[in-house]
Amino acid sequence: MKILERKIADVGYFINLDSSLDRRENVENQISEFKIEDLHRLPALTDDMRQSSATKSHRKVFEICRENDVDSVVVLEDDFQLYEDVSLGLKEFSKPLGDYLDDLLVEMKEVDWDVILLGFNGRRISIPITKHFSKVFSCTGGWAYIIKKRAYNFILDNFDYGRDRQAIDDILPKLSYHGFDVVATNVQVVHHGIGFVSTLNPQGPVNYTEWINGNYYNSIWRHIKKLETFDGGLDSLYQSSQFSRENVLIFKNFPKDASVIEKFINCNESYVTSLVFLNFDEVTDEEMRNLNYHFTVESRLLVNWTSNLDKIKKFYKNIIEIDLSLIELD
Repeated sequence: MKILERKIADVGYFINLDSSLDRRENVENQISEFKIEDLHRLPALTDDMRQSSATKSHRKVFEICRENDVDSVVVLEDDFQLYEDVSLGLKEFSKPLGDYLDDLLVEMKEVDWDVILLGFNGRRISIPITKHFSKVFSCTGGWAYIIKKRAYNFILDNFDYGRDRQAIDDILPKLSYHGFDVVATNVQVVHHGIGFVSTLNPQGPVNYTEWINGNYYNSIWRHIKKLETFDGGLDSLYQSSQFSRENVLIFKNFPKDASVIEKFINCNESYVTSLVFLNFDEVTDEEMRNLNYHFTVESRLLVNWTSNLDKIKKFYKNIIEIDLSLIELD
């Protein structure tokens, strides 16, 4: 599959309902404008459980790829949108799409990845691992991504919407906890289209641009210390995220008050963009739900059971343990 004559995967599919003629026309226009090759239409599947329909269609793409032994595939929902330029930061520093694809293709050969989200809605902090890619642990949005054979086979064999009630955009980041490398591009390569009516929640035309940009800031761009040019901003993002890239924090003796962690982290600049794990031995299920809600709203810390640390600690050089019972905060 090629965009602007640059190969980014072996094949591509876009998912499109037969009735969504406006979306299909938009895709066809982009195929022409951006010289997209080997992008095939998959007629979207429907289901009585409407929320499962999209995931069912994504799985169908994976099944086709399994049958044809495809190594890598681009999966697009039909409301995806390419632009001539990609943008970094809320001040709209930009670079031509073709030039940025050239940069991405170089790094794609140098980093380990199983899934590349070409645009996403970050829910928690993501960790920059290169100038152009960040490690993802929690997000939504499955409108544009590349996935390799090992990962799509795992999804087919281990996830079922009827059993798990997990949509494809929930499943993709969860692969990080199963030994897979899930990354997002540090800028949106593929945007979410504007002006289409959601097929699942048809309440009028949607525009998620500000929401997505805000979540890019919360999850990735907040690492940037200096933003004067597009490439300079990406350099700053990578350089300033060294601490969070190399260290993970474990808090012990948690007093069951999320504000204690907030205050401590806010007093330590290096910790602001780091992942955090808690020792939950004495935390009830209700307290766990409240904590996860708090940190979801904060959009910056990963709070999870300590057992998950073993599944992702391979990404970090250092484990920093902090005993909260020994911390005094004014």
